[in-house]
Amino acid sequence: MRGFGRDSPAGFLCYPAAQAADITAFKAELVPVGDDQAPMVEQSNEIVRRLNRQVGRAILPEARTLLTETGRLPSPDGRGKMGKSRGNAITLSASDTEITAAVAAMYTDPGHLRAADPDRVEGNVVFAYLDAFDRDGDAVADLKAQYRRGGLGDVALKRHLTTVLQDVIGPIRERRAEILRRPDTLRDILRDGTARADAVTRDTKGEIYEALGLFAWAKPSGDGRVSRVAPEPAVPRADGLPGARSLREVRDAIDSIDRDIVRLMAERGTEVKRAARFKTTTAGVAAPHRVEEVIANVRSLATRMGLAPRIAEAAYRPMIAAFIDVEREAFAAQQASDAEGPEAADGPPAPP
Repeated sequence: MRGFGRDSPAGFLCYPAAQAADITAFKAELVPVGDDQAPMVEQSNEIVRRLNRQVGRAILPEARTLLTETGRLPSPDGRGKMGKSRGNAITLSASDTEITAAVAAMYTDPGHLRAADPDRVEGNVVFAYLDAFDRDGDAVADLKAQYRRGGLGDVALKRHLTTVLQDVIGPIRERRAEILRRPDTLRDILRDGTARADAVTRDTKGEIYEALGLFAWAKPSGDGRVSRVAPEPAVPRADGLPGARSLREVRDAIDSIDRDIVRLMAERGTEVKRAARFKTTTAGVAAPHRVEEVIANVRSLATRMGLAPRIAEAAYRPMIAAFIDVEREAFAAQQASDAEGPEAADGPPAPP
Protein backbone atom coordinates (compact mmCIF):
# COMPACT_ATOMS: atom_id res chain seq x y z
CA MET A 1 0.00 0.00 0.00
CA ARG A 2 1.56 3.25 -1.11
CA GLY A 3 3.14 5.23 1.71
CA PHE A 4 2.41 2.64 4.39
CA GLY A 5 4.69 -0.27 3.51
CA ARG A 6 3.21 -3.50 4.81
CA ASP A 7 0.87 -1.76 7.25
CA SER A 8 -2.85 -1.42 6.59
CA PRO A 9 -4.35 1.55 8.48
CA ALA A 10 -7.80 1.01 9.95
CA GLY A 11 -9.00 4.03 8.00
CA PHE A 12 -8.73 2.14 4.74
CA LEU A 13 -11.10 -0.50 6.13
CA CYS A 14 -13.47 1.80 8.03
CA TYR A 15 -13.70 4.70 5.57
CA PRO A 16 -15.92 2.96 2.97
CA ALA A 17 -18.45 1.99 5.65
CA ALA A 18 -18.33 5.47 7.18
CA GLN A 19 -18.93 7.07 3.79
CA ALA A 20 -21.77 4.62 3.14
CA ALA A 21 -23.32 5.77 6.42
CA ASP A 22 -23.06 9.40 5.31
CA ILE A 23 -24.92 8.55 2.09
CA THR A 24 -27.54 6.14 3.39
CA ALA A 25 -28.42 8.09 6.54
CA PHE A 26 -30.18 10.62 4.29
CA LYS A 27 -31.40 7.98 1.82
CA ALA A 28 -29.52 9.84 -0.88
CA GLU A 29 -30.21 8.79 -4.46
CA LEU A 30 -27.83 11.21 -6.22
CA VAL A 31 -24.35 11.91 -4.85
CA PRO A 32 -22.10 14.64 -6.37
CA VAL A 33 -18.52 13.31 -6.32
CA GLY A 34 -15.34 13.32 -8.32
CA ASP A 35 -14.65 10.29 -10.46
CA ASP A 36 -12.08 9.05 -7.94
CA GLN A 37 -14.90 8.69 -5.39
CA ALA A 38 -17.26 6.77 -7.70
CA PRO A 39 -16.03 3.38 -6.36
CA MET A 40 -16.98 4.49 -2.85
CA VAL A 41 -20.55 5.13 -3.99
CA GLU A 42 -20.66 1.67 -5.54
CA GLN A 43 -19.32 0.21 -2.28
CA SER A 44 -22.16 1.98 -0.49
CA ASN A 45 -24.63 0.42 -2.92
CA GLU A 46 -23.17 -3.01 -2.17
CA ILE A 47 -23.87 -2.45 1.52
CA VAL A 48 -27.38 -1.22 0.71
CA ARG A 49 -28.12 -4.29 -1.42
CA ARG A 50 -26.83 -6.58 1.32
CA LEU A 51 -28.99 -4.88 3.95
CA ASN A 52 -32.09 -4.94 1.72
CA ARG A 53 -31.59 -8.66 1.08
CA GLN A 54 -31.16 -9.25 4.81
CA VAL A 55 -34.45 -7.60 5.77
CA GLY A 56 -36.36 -8.76 2.69
CA ARG A 57 -37.37 -5.33 1.41
CA ALA A 58 -35.88 -2.14 -0.01
CA ILE A 59 -35.38 -0.19 3.20
CA LEU A 60 -32.59 1.97 1.71
CA PRO A 61 -32.28 3.24 -1.88
CA GLU A 62 -29.23 2.80 -4.08
CA ALA A 63 -27.40 5.98 -5.08
CA ARG A 64 -26.14 7.24 -8.43
CA THR A 65 -23.06 9.39 -8.91
CA LEU A 66 -23.37 12.94 -10.21
CA LEU A 67 -20.15 13.67 -12.09
CA THR A 68 -19.05 16.91 -13.67
CA GLU A 69 -17.53 17.08 -17.12
CA THR A 70 -14.17 17.44 -15.37
CA GLY A 71 -13.93 14.41 -13.13
CA ARG A 72 -10.86 15.59 -11.24
CA LEU A 73 -8.35 18.44 -11.32
CA PRO A 74 -4.64 17.73 -11.63
CA SER A 75 -2.26 19.43 -9.25
CA PRO A 76 -0.65 22.63 -10.60
CA ASP A 77 2.72 20.85 -10.67
CA GLY A 78 1.27 18.00 -12.75
CA ARG A 79 1.91 15.36 -10.06
CA GLY A 80 -1.27 13.57 -9.15
CA LYS A 81 -4.42 15.42 -8.19
CA MET A 82 -4.73 18.74 -6.43
CA GLY A 83 -5.08 18.47 -2.66
CA LYS A 84 -4.93 20.82 0.31
CA SER A 85 -2.92 18.32 2.36
CA ARG A 86 -0.27 18.26 -0.35
CA GLY A 87 0.06 22.04 -0.36
CA ASN A 88 -0.71 22.32 -4.08
CA ALA A 89 -4.34 23.47 -3.91
CA ILE A 90 -5.84 26.72 -5.15
CA THR A 91 -8.29 27.52 -2.35
CA LEU A 92 -11.60 29.36 -2.68
CA SER A 93 -10.17 32.07 -0.43
CA ALA A 94 -7.04 32.56 -2.55
CA SER A 95 -6.16 36.17 -3.36
CA ASP A 96 -5.50 37.37 -6.90
CA THR A 97 -1.78 37.33 -6.11
CA GLU A 98 -1.93 33.72 -4.89
CA ILE A 99 -3.89 32.68 -7.97
CA THR A 100 -1.34 34.36 -10.24
CA ALA A 101 1.54 32.61 -8.50
CA ALA A 102 -0.19 29.22 -8.66
CA VAL A 103 -0.92 29.51 -12.36
CA ALA A 104 2.60 30.74 -13.13
CA ALA A 105 3.98 27.58 -11.50
CA MET A 106 1.70 25.25 -13.47
CA TYR A 107 3.38 22.45 -15.35
CA THR A 108 3.59 22.67 -19.13
CA ASP A 109 5.67 20.79 -21.68
CA PRO A 110 9.33 21.70 -20.99
CA GLY A 111 10.02 21.02 -24.68
CA HIS A 112 7.81 23.91 -25.74
CA LEU A 113 10.62 26.47 -25.86
CA ARG A 114 9.23 28.97 -28.37
CA ALA A 115 5.72 30.25 -28.91
CA ALA A 116 5.99 29.41 -32.62
CA ASP A 117 6.62 25.71 -31.88
CA PRO A 118 3.59 23.39 -32.15
CA ASP A 119 2.82 21.31 -29.08
CA ARG A 120 0.36 18.83 -27.57
CA VAL A 121 -2.70 19.88 -25.58
CA GLU A 122 -3.13 16.48 -23.93
CA GLY A 123 -1.53 16.39 -20.48
CA ASN A 124 -1.20 20.18 -20.32
CA VAL A 125 -2.35 21.31 -16.86
CA VAL A 126 -3.32 24.79 -18.04
CA PHE A 127 -5.76 23.42 -20.59
CA ALA A 128 -7.20 21.05 -17.98
CA TYR A 129 -8.14 24.06 -15.85
CA LEU A 130 -9.47 25.98 -18.85
CA ASP A 131 -11.72 23.04 -19.71
CA ALA A 132 -13.05 23.10 -16.15
CA PHE A 133 -13.52 26.83 -15.56
CA ASP A 134 -13.62 28.77 -18.84
CA ARG A 135 -17.28 29.08 -19.80
CA ASP A 136 -16.42 30.08 -23.37
CA GLY A 137 -15.88 26.65 -24.86
CA ASP A 138 -15.39 28.01 -28.38
CA ALA A 139 -12.58 30.26 -27.18
CA VAL A 140 -10.87 27.33 -25.46
CA ALA A 141 -11.18 25.26 -28.65
CA ASP A 142 -9.52 28.08 -30.61
CA LEU A 143 -6.69 28.27 -28.08
CA LYS A 144 -6.14 24.51 -28.37
CA ALA A 145 -6.01 24.68 -32.17
CA GLN A 146 -3.55 27.57 -32.05
CA TYR A 147 -1.37 25.79 -29.50
CA ARG A 148 -1.26 22.63 -31.60
CA ARG A 149 -0.17 24.38 -34.76
CA GLY A 150 2.16 26.82 -33.00
CA GLY A 151 1.95 30.51 -32.33
CA LEU A 152 0.69 30.49 -28.73
CA GLY A 153 3.18 30.75 -25.88
CA ASP A 154 2.77 29.35 -22.37
CA VAL A 155 3.02 32.80 -20.77
CA ALA A 156 0.08 34.15 -22.79
CA LEU A 157 -1.89 30.97 -22.10
CA LYS A 158 -1.29 31.19 -18.35
CA ARG A 159 -2.22 34.87 -18.35
CA HIS A 160 -5.58 33.96 -19.85
CA LEU A 161 -6.15 31.20 -17.25
CA THR A 162 -5.24 33.60 -14.44
CA THR A 163 -7.97 35.99 -15.56
CA VAL A 164 -10.50 33.14 -15.78
CA LEU A 165 -9.72 31.82 -12.28
CA GLN A 166 -9.76 35.26 -10.72
CA ASP A 167 -13.21 35.90 -12.23
CA VAL A 168 -14.46 32.59 -10.81
CA ILE A 169 -12.88 32.73 -7.35
CA GLY A 170 -13.21 36.47 -6.70
CA PRO A 171 -16.99 36.53 -5.98
CA ILE A 172 -16.71 33.34 -3.91
CA ARG A 173 -13.88 34.83 -1.86
CA GLU A 174 -15.87 38.01 -1.21
CA ARG A 175 -18.99 36.07 -0.24
CA ARG A 176 -16.93 33.91 2.12
CA ALA A 177 -15.41 36.96 3.80
CA GLU A 178 -18.87 38.49 4.20
CA ILE A 179 -20.19 35.39 5.92
CA LEU A 180 -17.19 35.21 8.25
CA ARG A 181 -17.95 38.76 9.38
CA ARG A 182 -21.25 37.45 10.78
CA PRO A 183 -20.21 34.46 12.92
CA ASP A 184 -23.50 34.37 14.85
CA THR A 185 -25.47 33.97 11.62
CA LEU A 186 -23.07 31.26 10.50
CA ARG A 187 -23.48 29.39 13.78
CA ASP A 188 -27.27 29.65 13.51
CA ILE A 189 -27.15 28.16 10.01
CA LEU A 190 -24.93 25.31 11.19
CA ARG A 191 -27.08 24.68 14.25
CA ASP A 192 -30.30 24.61 12.22
CA GLY A 193 -28.78 22.34 9.59
CA THR A 194 -27.43 20.01 12.25
CA ALA A 195 -30.84 19.75 13.93
CA ARG A 196 -32.58 18.93 10.65
CA ALA A 197 -29.91 16.40 9.68
CA ASP A 198 -30.10 14.80 13.13
CA ALA A 199 -33.86 14.35 12.82
CA VAL A 200 -33.56 12.71 9.39
CA THR A 201 -30.70 10.38 10.33
CA ARG A 202 -32.33 9.30 13.59
CA ASP A 203 -35.47 8.42 11.66
CA THR A 204 -33.45 6.36 9.17
CA LYS A 205 -31.58 4.60 11.97
CA GLY A 206 -34.88 3.79 13.66
CA GLU A 207 -36.20 2.17 10.47
CA ILE A 208 -33.05 0.06 10.17
CA TYR A 209 -33.18 -0.98 13.84
CA GLU A 210 -36.80 -2.00 13.46
CA ALA A 211 -36.15 -3.93 10.22
CA LEU A 212 -33.23 -5.84 11.78
CA GLY A 213 -34.92 -6.37 15.12
CA LEU A 214 -32.21 -4.48 16.99
CA PHE A 215 -33.10 -3.00 20.39
CA ALA A 216 -36.72 -4.12 19.97
CA TRP A 217 -38.91 -3.92 23.04
CA ALA A 218 -38.86 -7.07 25.16
CA LYS A 219 -42.03 -8.24 26.89
CA PRO A 220 -41.81 -10.80 29.73
CA SER A 221 -44.38 -13.58 29.48
CA GLY A 222 -46.07 -15.47 32.28
CA ASP A 223 -43.59 -18.34 32.19
CA GLY A 224 -40.62 -16.02 32.63
CA ARG A 225 -39.50 -16.09 29.00
CA VAL A 226 -38.99 -12.85 27.07
CA SER A 227 -40.63 -12.39 23.69
CA ARG A 228 -39.75 -9.64 21.25
CA VAL A 229 -42.44 -7.21 20.17
CA ALA A 230 -42.40 -4.41 17.63
CA PRO A 231 -41.19 -0.97 18.78
CA GLU A 232 -43.80 1.60 19.63
CA PRO A 233 -44.66 4.04 16.82
CA ALA A 234 -42.83 7.35 16.87
CA VAL A 235 -44.74 10.32 18.25
CA PRO A 236 -44.84 13.33 15.84
CA ARG A 237 -42.79 16.30 16.95
CA ALA A 238 -44.32 19.68 17.60
CA ASP A 239 -42.18 21.30 14.89
CA GLY A 240 -43.38 18.86 12.23
CA LEU A 241 -40.07 17.03 11.87
CA PRO A 242 -39.96 13.23 12.15
CA GLY A 243 -39.93 12.08 15.76
CA ALA A 244 -38.54 8.99 17.44
CA ARG A 245 -39.88 8.81 20.97
CA SER A 246 -39.33 5.07 21.20
CA LEU A 247 -35.69 5.36 20.15
CA ARG A 248 -35.12 8.05 22.73
CA GLU A 249 -36.49 5.74 25.38
CA VAL A 250 -34.17 3.00 24.09
CA ARG A 251 -31.17 5.31 24.41
CA ASP A 252 -32.23 6.24 27.95
CA ALA A 253 -32.47 2.56 28.80
CA ILE A 254 -29.02 1.85 27.38
CA ASP A 255 -27.58 4.78 29.32
CA SER A 256 -29.12 3.34 32.48
CA ILE A 257 -27.49 -0.04 31.80
CA ASP A 258 -24.16 1.72 31.20
CA ARG A 259 -24.41 3.43 34.59
CA ASP A 260 -25.31 0.19 36.32
CA ILE A 261 -22.44 -1.65 34.62
CA VAL A 262 -19.95 1.03 35.68
CA ARG A 263 -21.22 0.86 39.25
CA LEU A 264 -21.13 -2.94 39.22
CA MET A 265 -17.58 -3.00 37.87
CA ALA A 266 -16.43 -0.46 40.45
CA GLU A 267 -17.85 -2.61 43.24
CA ARG A 268 -16.13 -5.69 41.81
CA GLY A 269 -12.85 -3.79 41.55
CA THR A 270 -13.04 -2.95 45.24
CA GLU A 271 -13.84 -6.57 46.09
CA VAL A 272 -10.87 -7.78 44.06
CA LYS A 273 -8.45 -5.56 45.96
CA ARG A 274 -9.82 -6.81 49.26
CA ALA A 275 -9.75 -10.43 48.13
CA ALA A 276 -6.18 -10.15 46.94
CA ARG A 277 -4.95 -10.18 50.53
CA PHE A 278 -6.60 -13.54 51.21
CA LYS A 279 -6.13 -15.41 47.89
CA THR A 280 -2.99 -17.19 46.80
CA THR A 281 -3.70 -17.44 43.05
CA THR A 282 -5.30 -15.29 40.38
CA ALA A 283 -7.38 -18.13 38.91
CA GLY A 284 -10.57 -17.26 40.76
CA VAL A 285 -10.53 -13.58 39.90
CA ALA A 286 -11.08 -13.94 36.16
CA ALA A 287 -12.67 -17.38 36.10
CA PRO A 288 -15.42 -17.96 33.47
CA HIS A 289 -18.12 -18.02 36.13
CA ARG A 290 -17.10 -14.47 37.07
CA VAL A 291 -17.85 -13.28 33.52
CA GLU A 292 -21.15 -15.12 33.51
CA GLU A 293 -22.00 -13.57 36.85
CA VAL A 294 -21.75 -10.08 35.39
CA ILE A 295 -23.48 -11.12 32.14
CA ALA A 296 -26.40 -12.41 34.21
CA ASN A 297 -26.68 -8.95 35.73
CA VAL A 298 -26.62 -7.38 32.25
CA ARG A 299 -29.44 -9.64 31.04
CA SER A 300 -31.45 -8.84 34.14
CA LEU A 301 -30.93 -5.11 33.68
CA ALA A 302 -31.84 -5.32 29.98
CA THR A 303 -35.08 -7.16 30.73
CA ARG A 304 -35.98 -4.65 33.42
CA MET A 305 -35.33 -1.78 30.96
CA GLY A 306 -37.38 -3.39 28.20
CA LEU A 307 -34.49 -4.37 25.92
CA ALA A 308 -33.73 -7.69 24.27
CA PRO A 309 -31.33 -9.50 26.68
CA ARG A 310 -29.53 -11.33 23.87
CA ILE A 311 -28.66 -8.06 22.12
CA ALA A 312 -27.48 -6.50 25.38
CA GLU A 313 -25.32 -9.53 26.15
CA ALA A 314 -23.68 -9.42 22.69
CA ALA A 315 -22.93 -5.72 23.13
CA TYR A 316 -21.47 -5.91 26.64
CA ARG A 317 -19.75 -9.32 26.84
CA PRO A 318 -16.45 -8.23 25.16
CA MET A 319 -16.22 -5.16 27.40
CA ILE A 320 -16.89 -7.17 30.55
CA ALA A 321 -14.37 -9.86 29.63
CA ALA A 322 -11.73 -7.18 29.00
CA PHE A 323 -12.51 -5.51 32.32
CA ILE A 324 -12.13 -8.76 34.23
CA ASP A 325 -8.76 -9.30 32.53
CA VAL A 326 -7.77 -5.94 33.99
CA GLU A 327 -9.00 -7.17 37.36
CA ARG A 328 -6.64 -10.14 37.07
CA GLU A 329 -3.70 -7.78 36.51
CA ALA A 330 -4.78 -5.56 39.41
CA PHE A 331 -5.07 -8.64 41.62
CA ALA A 332 -1.54 -9.76 40.70
CA ALA A 333 -0.15 -6.26 41.30
CA GLN A 334 -1.87 -6.08 44.71
CA GLN A 335 -0.45 -9.45 45.73
CA ALA A 336 3.04 -8.42 44.60
CA SER A 337 2.75 -5.22 46.61
CA ASP A 338 1.62 -7.11 49.73
CA ALA A 339 4.45 -9.62 49.33
CA GLU A 340 7.03 -6.82 49.29
CA GLY A 341 5.58 -5.36 52.47
CA PRO A 342 5.24 -1.75 53.56
CA GLU A 343 8.98 -1.18 53.33
CA ALA A 344 8.85 -1.56 49.54
CA ALA A 345 6.43 1.32 49.30
CA ASP A 346 7.90 3.58 52.00
CA GLY A 347 11.59 2.76 51.48
CA PRO A 348 14.03 1.26 54.00
CA PRO A 349 13.79 2.33 57.62
CA ALA A 350 15.96 5.22 58.67
CA PRO A 351 19.15 4.24 60.48
CA PRO A 352 19.08 4.66 64.27
